Amino acid sequence: MIRRTILSVALVLAGTEAAAQRRPRGQEQGTGLTGEADERFRRGISLAGENNYSAALVEFRRAYDVSRNALILFNVAAMEIELNHFAEGQDALNEYQRSAPAPVVQARRAQIDALQMRIRERSGTITVALPHPGLRVQLQSLAGNSAAIVREGAAASAAIRLPIGRYRVTITASGFRQRESEHDVAANSDVRIDTALEAAVATLTIRSNVEGAEVKIDGRSVGFTPLSAQTVPEGERRVEVSRPGYAPFSASIAAQGSAGVVDANLGWLNPMPTELAARLVLEREYSDVSCFIDDQRVDCGGSDSVPPGRHTLRVTGRDYVRAEQIVQLDAGRATRVDVRLVPTPAVREAQERGIAQRRIGFVLGGIGVAATIGGVAWTALSIRDLNETAEAQDSIEGCRQLLMPMQTINCVNELLDGTGIPPVMTLLQVGELNDDLVVSRDDATLQAGLGGGLLGLGVIGITTGAILIATAPADRFSSPPPRRARLAPQFSPTLNGFALRF
Repeated sequence: MIRRTILSVALVLAGTEAAAQRRPRGQEQGTGLTGEADERFRRGISLAGENNYSAALVEFRRAYDVSRNALILFNVAAMEIELNHFAEGQDALNEYQRSAPAPVVQARRAQIDALQMRIRERSGTITVALPHPGLRVQLQSLAGNSAAIVREGAAASAAIRLPIGRYRVTITASGFRQRESEHDVAANSDVRIDTALEAAVATLTIRSNVEGAEVKIDGRSVGFTPLSAQTVPEGERRVEVSRPGYAPFSASIAAQGSAGVVDANLGWLNPMPTELAARLVLEREYSDVSCFIDDQRVDCGGSDSVPPGRHTLRVTGRDYVRAEQIVQLDAGRATRVDVRLVPTPAVREAQERGIAQRRIGFVLGGIGVAATIGGVAWTALSIRDLNETAEAQDSIEGCRQLLMPMQTINCVNELLDGTGIPPVMTLLQVGELNDDLVVSRDDATLQAGLGGGLLGLGVIGITTGAILIATAPADRFSSPPPRRARLAPQFSPTLNGFALRF
């Protein structure tokens, strides 16, 4: 049938009187074509007669490209259909019926209908009726004897004609997950695929050095940092992170799967707008401490401007355990924060040693004072007794210088009068009395020495106590430091006038 159809087309090409009258000089009788087009058309006829349809199709296409003679499209359609290229054969037939002269088309209606019937009996269609943008459809015969057919854009959603058989259909679209399915294509049937694709989604985790920063994805606010497992459509996404007082962050990321992570590093605005700036004031004036807001050092007295909002305050010092707490700083004003710092263990130990040293110093000093007072009194009394004994001994010695014994005895008794000591009767008693005075003098001398020793010990105790007290570490931590003075009001110019700050 194909061979008869092709040969008859050759007759049609040369069969009209009008075509013969318009034939240029030198044109050969038979095809109505000239030059390369005629040569290739005739070769296509010959190859088709040899059942070499693939080669014949190539020659017919070339003849059409050279001549643009629409009548050749019938031959092209016949070869495509014979090769089971039903979609291409249908397209060629449609173009033939649109472009060829109507009388010729009408004359060949029976043959056209026969080819149309052949297409319907040996093929069916698959229609992917999906409105997804960027639609792409790939069809692969499971028989494995043909290349994959690919349609994109509008062609992907139109009916795709295929030879009878089983096909794997792969559908992809921008923003949707790929889907594969297998379908049987029967003669003169249409397989309609209209189940929507599943949206392709990814998860993003947005982290920032600043908590509470607003996160926008593709211009839509989705939450605040830290934000995890945020579901977004797959593809290129625009991520923006912002918070008042910070320079905004933005980046594009290819969202796919669950591995998307955005690390946003927000820096403080510099300069900070006056109406936006917050300031931190440490309530108590700790010495040698440093303040940090979100790991950035600031003045503890409120001279530095910081972004408003929630922050982590960290206070460190050489003698203190690091303290951290969450603070809320208001825009346009100073916020006073009372942080109680605790001395480090080493400082506390030194402080306890100092307290113990001062306590010992005071005890030694008190004992020294008491010893000194006792030594002074003891020495003074001993010296008085020593002096009195020496005077009595000197007086008795003077009495013993008298020549007459009775004179000596009377002289000594006069000295003893009023002392409570019994009077003496003999010179022997006078000697014994003198010996007693010698013993008393020696005893007074010893007592004076002991008193002086006690006085020396007291002085040593006072001196040692004073040294211990003076050298003990200062007690700087027994009471909290004084409160910081209130800041004086300050006026600063702004775009809208003046701003009052404290």
